Amino acid sequence: MAGPTLDWHQDGQQATIRQGGFAIARLFGLPFLAAGGYFGYYFAGGLLHPGELTWAGWTLLPLMMAAFLVPGWILVFGRKRTRLDSARREVVEEMDYLVYTYRKALPVTNDSHVRLRYEQSSTRSSKDALTTHSTTRYDIHVDVVTPGKSDALIALFNEQQKSEALALGDKAAAFLAIPVQDRMFEGGEVTSGGVVVDKLDPEEADPEEAD
Repeated sequence: MAGPTLDWHQDGQQATIRQGGFAIARLFGLPFLAAGGYFGYYFAGGLLHPGELTWAGWTLLPLMMAAFLVPGWILVFGRKRTRLDSARREVVEEMDYLVYTYRKALPVTNDSHVRLRYEQSSTRSSKDALTTHSTTRYDIHVDVVTPGKSDALIALFNEQQKSEALALGDKAAAFLAIPVQDRMFEGGEVTSGGVVVDKLDPEEADPEEAD
């Protein structure tokens, strides 16, 4: 399965990371965008000819337009960038929505580290005559973690891209001069907080706890 692609651009002491390859998400957003445009068309007609809209139209059309147009716009036009600044010791997350760019800057301290972890993304179930089969997909998150601050997401990979995620984690950690922690445990269990806890075999368990 092909996963998100990554572009790393470095200019002196600043590196910009852009991810692409989310074509499916953008295609998924097109019907929302079309539905929002449909309701917007009739609402605009009501503004030009006020007598043609009832009170329900004035109330519901803007709500329906926003309910479809906003998520559709985000999916189709939203672009994420992450900037690593080794001089200013910060990570800046940017979400570019074409008409507005949201920025969040997070500090990089001596206690910071780059962390790689799994997080559940989706679960699919299928049934046959006797049993139900469930398949769970996990994404790999590459974050900069600073104690007391929210995590800064550098990039997102699918579970088949472990080598690419590890390579990016090492590269980002070296660029920021901080350590890297690999929390991707094979066969682990994902907690509700998205943290992967490694499973212990029975012979590895503490006999005192077993009593």
